[in-house]
Amino acid sequence: MLVGIVELDNVRNIMFRPELYNRYKVRKIMVTPEVKVSSATPMTEVMRLFDETKAWKMPVVDEEGRYLGFISKSAIFNQLPRGTQLHLHRGLSLPAPFISPYV
Repeated sequence: MLVGIVELDNVRNIMFRPELYNRYKVRKIMVTPEVKVSSATPMTEVMRLFDETKAWKMPVVDEEGRYLGFISKSAIFNQLPRGTQLHLHRGLSLPAPFISPYV
């Protein structure tokens, strides 16, 4: 089950300071994601959540809440042919090219 994520902003101050590594545990610097989606979430809902939360990426989990990757606005827009207008329909699920284990 996805409990939290570590954002770059949360580790930036210790990233290049190895003397601080032993002082921090992941549980101290991770944050609970504001929102997460499942791999079966319709794209209309994904885009609504992007708009509502102003997020640029969201964790994707399976039916048991296990982490699968991230979906990002940039991954969605990069998959669209240039000049394409985005029209989403209910029932469209997240295709694999949009889900990345990294962001």
